[in-house]
Amino acid sequence: TIIPQFFPVQFHRNTSERLLQLHTVRRLLLALVAVPVIAFAQSQTGGIFLDVLGHPHESDIEYLHSRGIVQGYGYGIFRPDILINRAEFLKILMLASEGSQVFDVENRRCFQDFRGIEQWYWVHACSAKEQGVIEGYPDGNFKGEQTVILAEALKIAAAAWDVELPTYIQAPPNWYDPYMDLAAARGLFDYFPFNPGHLLTRSEMAYLI
Repeated sequence: TIIPQFFPVQFHRNTSERLLQLHTVRRLLLALVAVPVIAFAQSQTGGIFLDVLGHPHESDIEYLHSRGIVQGYGYGIFRPDILINRAEFLKILMLASEGSQVFDVENRRCFQDFRGIEQWYWVHACSAKEQGVIEGYPDGNFKGEQTVILAEALKIAAAAWDVELPTYIQAPPNWYDPYMDLAAARGLFDYFPFNPGHLLTRSEMAYLI
């Protein structure tokens, strides 16, 4: 007769303790999940990019990142080895050479293909055109979504920093020869292939700039 009297009390006590233990474990798991999220957020705002650690161009990328010139894709990701297009390259280059104030321009439809809903890079492209950094293609288009090639990147960079180009007794056979020769003189082909049509990656952009 004594056992039935105490069994419900013991049962409820065990149940409460188990519920408390489950609640504690749940809070611990949530805390553990939050740790990498916080770490990723910190790397996005002020720390390193996690996917460039040990990368050959880690220092170049972090140099630009520390000055607010390049941004990642969130959660500490930079994607160093994907290709970069003309719009992305131009924006980063202009930020590096001129700063953000250069993007204050009225005309944001300065190329033939700048039609319809305004795109984020139009202001950068029109600012660069206004300053003589770019001209666009002979057909009047900018083609911002097209992957930038090495020769184009070198030409734009040389114009942005007003770099003196090599002189020739006779005009070189190709428009990109002065820029390739300039890059060779500065040692860029210690890393880059000597190929004007080489498609640039995001990490190579950082190295070039």
